[in-house]
Order: sequence, then structure tokens, then C-alpha cells
Amino acid sequence: MVLGFPFGVESNESGFPILRSGRIASYPLTPTKLTQTFLLDFEVFGGNSGGPVFLYDKNRIYQGKPHLGNIRFIVGLVSQERDLTEQVKSLEQITVKRHRLALAVIIHSALIRETIQILFPNDPIPAPTEKKNPYRDRE
Repeated sequence: MVLGFPFGVESNESGFPILRSGRIASYPLTPTKLTQTFLLDFEVFGGNSGGPVFLYDKNRIYQGKPHLGNIRFIVGLVSQERDLTEQVKSLEQITVKRHRLALAVIIHSALIRETIQILFPNDPIPAPTEKKNPYRDRE
């Protein structure tokens, strides 16, 4: 899911951003040192840049094991729209055409975290914590 203000539009009078959803459109996602960005398939517009990309789901498998309950984490942020630019040459001019692909370039959250740690080396960022599932030990 993605929060943003496409063309500066808010979802309501309270100023809440518009919630969009999309699918990951490029692989592999890791290692983030090599694949610093990935593509997300959703209709992206100016005003979506800087918006958080996050996962909110139930009972997912990640890091090689199942995680039960509500799963929430920030995946990255929207940095730009991915498009295709074409140059058409004629005898007298060169015309540039832009083809929208409805894809957003997403910067991995690990890189954002690393940047914050570089900017504020004396302020430790708490590591993500795994909450215990109260239903796991019941039987």
C-alpha cells in the first residue's frame, strides 16, 4: 500500500493522504546493497513522491518463517515515476515522446534507515521488534 497526494489532492478535508495499492513489479528485492530500488505497479502521479510504501497483512511468511497475526512494516518510499522516453528523428526536428508505464520506483526502507544512521550516528534507531502472538501459546 502507498500513501500520497497525487497532484496535491487530499482524500478529505482533514488532509489525509490518498491510500493506493499495488503489486511488486520487479525482482529480485534483495540484497538491497545491489538492488537499491524496485518497481511497484500502481498508477503514480506527481505528488506521490516521498510517500511511504508499507505492508499491512495477516499471517505472512517472510525471513524464512511464518509470522502470525497482523504484519505491518514499511517497505520503502516512492521516489519517482518510471516511464519510457522515445526520440523520434525527422529531417528537421527531434521529437521526444514520454510513455507512462504506471510504475513507481521505490527506494528500499533499509537504505533509508542506513541514511538516517549516517546523518544521526549518536541517536540509535530502535531495531524492529517482533511482538509476541498471544494466541501462539494457547492450547
